[in-house]
Amino acid sequence: MVKILWGKQSFFQLALTMIALVVGVSLMVVTINLYLNFKELLSDNDAFSNNYLVINKSVGYLNTFGLSSTTFDDAEIADVKSNGLVLDAEGFKANQFDVELKTGEPINLRMEIYFESISKKYIDKVPSTWTWREGEEVVPIIMSTEFYNLMSFGFTPTKKGIPQIPKSLLLNHIFELNLRGAKGEKKMKTKIVGYSDRINSLIVPQEFLNWANSNVGSGTKSTYSRVMLEVEDASDPALTNYLENNGYVTNRDQLLSGSGKTKVKLFLSVLGLIGGFIVVLTLNTLVMNIQLLVSKAKAELKMLFSLGYRLKTLFAYMFYGFVVMQLIPLLLIFILLPIVNAGIQAGLNEFMPNFILQTSTQVLLLPITVFALSIMVMAIFLKRFLRLSVLSD
Repeated sequence: MVKILWGKQSFFQLALTMIALVVGVSLMVVTINLYLNFKELLSDNDAFSNNYLVINKSVGYLNTFGLSSTTFDDAEIADVKSNGLVLDAEGFKANQFDVELKTGEPINLRMEIYFESISKKYIDKVPSTWTWREGEEVVPIIMSTEFYNLMSFGFTPTKKGIPQIPKSLLLNHIFELNLRGAKGEKKMKTKIVGYSDRINSLIVPQEFLNWANSNVGSGTKSTYSRVMLEVEDASDPALTNYLENNGYVTNRDQLLSGSGKTKVKLFLSVLGLIGGFIVVLTLNTLVMNIQLLVSKAKAELKMLFSLGYRLKTLFAYMFYGFVVMQLIPLLLIFILLPIVNAGIQAGLNEFMPNFILQTSTQVLLLPITVFALSIMVMAIFLKRFLRLSVLSD
């Protein structure tokens, strides 16, 4: 029966189909694996998000002599928000008083700092303890990760007696806080309750800063030295032109990061779509091979059926042959995947030496899913073609 049913089949054609299936599924596997490994970097809610930009005005010679200002007023922020490229915008409120932070052993830290505040929606990580009401003595602070790095690797190494402090030790440590302004002095306490990768300053709740500016600082109407923008895509050239034309300055790395991330997303999407397209075409070719096989063996199938062989028996002999052939590309994919990952890892080592490419369970399930899908497709069409071939006149 094997000779009768498979003798006329072109195994070279089937081999090409299997190779195409290996290539298509491998592309999909590699793409999804890369996406899962770079998910944090490509996420729109992470530290490298290209949905948020901080802008300020450039400092010129007129600013040196007090003849020009680098602050934003409410009208300018409203004008920025009205631009179609900007989804929302809000200015950073700053302290109108001097702030001194200090603590005793073992940290032994004493330094002048500054505060800013902005709505929670613009902060990437907001702890539940980041709240303040009038009358409370302890002020919660969200510290910038960049600020922590500058303090740990720039400030403390130059000061004797001030050790480098791990983040976990700083977290929730109580510091003394001295506020001095036009309306007097105030001694309070503060603690760091979290870290932010998006905002490069020390962020306090708006309720505290409004109270402190009114009761310790000058109490004048706030202007804004910096503005946070929420945008659709920071890498948009039209947005870059808008900022340059209006004299606004932002971190160029954020623009380049957004552009690079968009290109990586596009590359992975195209790669995945190509792999998916190849898989679909391969399944279609597989169906055509089944139809061709049944068509070539039509006379033999009719003869076997007339001799008493049931359709189920004929189906089983042909189906199991296809299943065995489908196992070959499945095994090849699992053999090739570690080799391909090793090659990608070697390439990544030049740019990201500390990054280790992982293979997740989700990725390993994809070839098995495609295998199960192809088996199901084969079963449906093989049964249909056999019935039409054997029972037709």
